[in-house]
Amino acid sequence: MRVRAGTCFGGASTSGRRTTLHGRGRNRLLRCQASFGVGGGRCNNSKASSSSSSSSASSSSASASAASASAASGRGSRNENMVRASVLRTCESLFSGAAVVEVAEEAGLQEESNVPVYVMLPLDTVWRQEEQEGVYNPVLKTPKKLNDALRKLREAGVTGVMVDVWWGMVEADTPGRYNFDAYLELLKMAALNGLKVQAVMSFHAAGGNVGDNVNIPLPDWVLQVGQDQPDIFFTDASGHVNPECLSLGCDGEPVLRGRTPVQAYRDFVEAFLTTTEGYLGWVVSEVTVGLGPAGEMRYPSYPEGDGRWRFPGIGEFQCYDAYMLADLKEKAKEVGHPEWGHGGPHDSGNY
Repeated sequence: MRVRAGTCFGGASTSGRRTTLHGRGRNRLLRCQASFGVGGGRCNNSKASSSSSSSSASSSSASASAASASAASGRGSRNENMVRASVLRTCESLFSGAAVVEVAEEAGLQEESNVPVYVMLPLDTVWRQEEQEGVYNPVLKTPKKLNDALRKLREAGVTGVMVDVWWGMVEADTPGRYNFDAYLELLKMAALNGLKVQAVMSFHAAGGNVGDNVNIPLPDWVLQVGQDQPDIFFTDASGHVNPECLSLGCDGEPVLRGRTPVQAYRDFVEAFLTTTEGYLGWVVSEVTVGLGPAGEMRYPSYPEGDGRWRFPGIGEFQCYDAYMLADLKEKAKEVGHPEWGHGGPHDSGNY
């Protein structure tokens, strides 16, 4: 599961290494602690009142002191404390985004977790800003807020962050010309805050998909190619073209100004690795590659943005671009049923 980072640091005040929750965030945290049995007692009622939350707060303090006193009694107690510390961190990340350092210190629960936790940054962490008329460059959208967020994530015990490296941002205007400056700034910021970075090579558009709240298209020059050759995009039986990502059918075709899509993806990743070489291994801990819409290895069978699909519709086949149909026709002949090569099933329903 990906955890999105955003405006999640309200409801807390910090001073040095200590962070104190207050208001609604504290009450929700205490209820979460109670439900996991890490505070005082258990809470099986999801609609626990604020008075029971206050009671849980008092017993939580007593329980924390008891845990501190018994921490040295044996390996079993140590393991229990580590589990409790993990749950505390989980509770705070769900409800406030602030580190429960004060509670953990009092309970003696400062052992490092063996499970690395990465938090997904907002989709628009890097944004295109107009430097001069008609010239756009990728920049960090809110660098000061981002730096504050990274610091608080580190205080909360997070290992690192995950960020989308957008094809439509970096290679936006001209094939083979890359601008990773904003991502270099992010890597430096992460390093100074003691965080690692998982970089996702995002060769799809953002916007109009489930959970999207931004609009980041494919590179302009790719969309221009698509205007002349719409078959580079997935297409449904009605001829609707989806510019969210390139069709798998053209992976091996030199449709991108003389390059195949796979070659374009390879060149992009190589450029990223070359540019960020000084950060590889110690800051950049992982590089992953998106393989379809929303970065997932699937077909864009349920496009929500233009209203064609609504839950719980079954979606439609996206195999009607010229490249997919040619492949279907060839495979149908190979199995001795050329009549199968004219299109997808006629009775599969619609969106």
